[in-house]
Amino acid sequence: LSALIGLTSCFVVPKEPEKIDFPEIRGGEISYRIEEVKRQDLINSLSVYGSFQPVLKESLFFKHSGGRLLELFVEEEDEVIEGALLARLNVSGLENQLRLQEIALEKAQIVLEILKMSGSNRFEYRLAELDVLAAEIRLEDSLERFDNSRIVAPFSGVITYIRADIGDFINPFDPIISLENIDRLKLE
Repeated sequence: LSALIGLTSCFVVPKEPEKIDFPEIRGGEISYRIEEVKRQDLINSLSVYGSFQPVLKESLFFKHSGGRLLELFVEEEDEVIEGALLARLNVSGLENQLRLQEIALEKAQIVLEILKMSGSNRFEYRLAELDVLAAEIRLEDSLERFDNSRIVAPFSGVITYIRADIGDFINPFDPIISLENIDRLKLE
């Protein structure tokens, strides 16, 4: 039985492939170019390309809140001075709310003065002080919301790009105006 298995297993092993004769590969001729060496001056040079860019350049955006663009006070290539109002969002009722907060603060201050002059007890006086403090906090909050609904030029310069039109919805921190001061330039 083992002889029979041994004989049959010989036929399972594949035969060796025939040897293939590949053509001989020969390299091309190598040619040399010979130059006579001369003594000369060595010149170092460097070519650089660049452009002048303003030192002060900033993309301006609305902070903390978005909304519809109500007014745009500038156009491209307009020159503006520091502190100029450039754009404003439509924040309905904010100006009225700001005025009401100013009135509430003034009323709280008057009540505090009356209590101070009349010699009221310390509890009434302390409550009036807290009313003044609360009115100041509400007024500061309204002023901050009002400031965040406007873009003001942080420095004098030229408007180089505007990316919004009146009526567009503007997201907070989306740059809409590019301002550059071209008085001082740097080579980049």
